[in-house]
Amino acid sequence: MIAKFKKHALRAVERMTMMGRPTRILLLGVGVGILTGLTAVAFRSLIIFSNSLFFPHDPHQIFLIGRWWRYLAFLIPAIGGLLVGGIMYLFFRKEEPLSGVPEVMAAVSLKGGMLSPKTGLKGLLSAITIGSGGSAGPEGPIVEIGSSLGSYLGQKLKLTSSELRLMAGCGAAAGISGVFGAPLGGVFFALEIILGEFAITTFAPVVLSAVAAAVISRTFLGDQPAFQVAAVNSLGSLYDIIPFLVLGLLSGLISVLFINTLYKGQSMFGRYKLASWLKPAAGGLMVGVLGMALPQVLGEGYHSVTAVLNGNILWWTALLLVFAKILATSLTLGSGAPGGSFAPAIFIGAMLGGAFGQLLAVLFPGFFVYNASYALAGAAGVVAGALNAPLTAGLIIFEITGTYKVVLPAMIVVAISAVITKRMKGSSVYTQAMFKAGLPVDQLRRHSHLSSATCRQAMKKDIMAILPQMSLHDIIKAISQTDQLILPVIDDNNKYLASVNWSQLRLFLEDEQTGGLIIAHDVMVKVPQVNADDSLSLALMYLIKNDMQEIPVVENGKLVGLIGNKEILRGGF
Repeated sequence: MIAKFKKHALRAVERMTMMGRPTRILLLGVGVGILTGLTAVAFRSLIIFSNSLFFPHDPHQIFLIGRWWRYLAFLIPAIGGLLVGGIMYLFFRKEEPLSGVPEVMAAVSLKGGMLSPKTGLKGLLSAITIGSGGSAGPEGPIVEIGSSLGSYLGQKLKLTSSELRLMAGCGAAAGISGVFGAPLGGVFFALEIILGEFAITTFAPVVLSAVAAAVISRTFLGDQPAFQVAAVNSLGSLYDIIPFLVLGLLSGLISVLFINTLYKGQSMFGRYKLASWLKPAAGGLMVGVLGMALPQVLGEGYHSVTAVLNGNILWWTALLLVFAKILATSLTLGSGAPGGSFAPAIFIGAMLGGAFGQLLAVLFPGFFVYNASYALAGAAGVVAGALNAPLTAGLIIFEITGTYKVVLPAMIVVAISAVITKRMKGSSVYTQAMFKAGLPVDQLRRHSHLSSATCRQAMKKDIMAILPQMSLHDIIKAISQTDQLILPVIDDNNKYLASVNWSQLRLFLEDEQTGGLIIAHDVMVKVPQVNADDSLSLALMYLIKNDMQEIPVVENGKLVGLIGNKEILRGGF
């Protein structure tokens, strides 16, 4: 059976390679959408299964159950964190320090869309985080899983770097579409956040991928909106706009607070002298203690979002939950536990809007009546501000509720929140994580053409390299005969070892007696290097970060060229 399937799969691949590029890319987009849609369904089922193991009863009621073990329930998120930390240490400790959406953004912008299958497997661990009560969402991990699926498929079919980036974007769109049943939200999430561009050649395969995933998701999970809403009012008059202007301002301020607190959580755990695999357990323990007082902050929190949409949470409780969820999410994600920040942003915004709408109805009973539009617009506002995704925010709130009435209020809140966050912070929860890792993706995206070109295309191939045993006199003679700024040092098999440059040589030039004893091995130093298939944007980032003019290019550990500012300018423009 397996052999027969492989035979048919190989034939399909052969036929696909014979097709024209546009047709091939569109079909691949559909394929990525189907695979990611099936994975999203399985991932959802895994979260439900994980939740049922850790919380046999409703996690929002577990602290109210009249049994002795309810007093130990705060340990459940810590146990989940311990499991996650242990698995990550055993299998993923050599992986990239980034995870979730930031890792995908970095791969698309800096590595030509190259993602390892292990990236997707790492995303699956978030099912344990969420199921055990960690304050995180499934959207970031499913983007990670979908993008790694798309990238892996593209690598197997030997696609170009620009096509790999597109496949990663297709996987991201399909992931959001599959989890939420929101194809429009998925499409604009991929274009706005992952790819950072809107082009017709990009748009078509991403749309097909998102639609395919939505069809698969709805086939298995049903066609009901993610949130059931009783009453939503649109804007009936001009004075109805005023509260949403204020809500937009509040959403922007809360978005900034969310970004800052998340960063402080990561910094706090970074300073802890605690084994990395124990940090998720420590974060889980703190979240568990917080959950004893406010169990609504545990897990995704969609149950509580539905409650506040329908006016079943009092305004003061909802307001308290805004800050409690920000803290819980910062403790969970800051400790290194895998999970997304999209769902927490929806929760925080919904609670903010719910509290604001109810308070208006209490203070001005003759003018305002509470309805779900406040909570929904608040959710859209915080998603737009914290994630820097205004288009995605407006569309996805419409799709997950199935009502168009929320669109006008949401547009007002989204616009103001996005502007305020951009002015006050300038970064999102995603880009801040990359800045912390030394990856200025936002700046490099302004030169998006550098992300689609590879070092292989632009590097200098006819170069001079030296062996470790070459004497200092011979090195000086060699470097004076070339325009290279560094001399790569290789072994007899052309394996790259290190490099020699003028700054090292100057130390020995004046001492003629010592100079005769010095060899290349004594003066060579490790410098940053890039792979042949890495993007020009990654090479440029290394050059700027290390104040260098030239760096080696390797492939499978062997030296294949050099690349510098001159080559990047020629290859990227």
